[in-house]
Amino acid sequence: MMAVNDPRGQRQTDGQETECGDQSHVEWHDHFRVLDLLRQVGRQEVRQHQHELRDGFWFVLIARNEAASASYRSLEDEWLRLARRASILL
Repeated sequence: MMAVNDPRGQRQTDGQETECGDQSHVEWHDHFRVLDLLRQVGRQEVRQHQHELRDGFWFVLIARNEAASASYRSLEDEWLRLARRASILL
């Protein structure tokens, strides 16, 4: 189901409505659920390794689509690899 807003502010859909109505809310709900999960993992990684991090840095975590299906362990390994590469670990 594709839904977009046109310049006049009217909602346009591709016509695929279901018995329960517009399904784009389900897709957005899933999107935000995954986004919240990735934020939690990112915060947890920073908390877990806060004593190993150099002072004076701000972090911006950007995840690829593949991160949504990755395991916690693989996300942690990748975060540590990138932190070492950026020289932000003591």
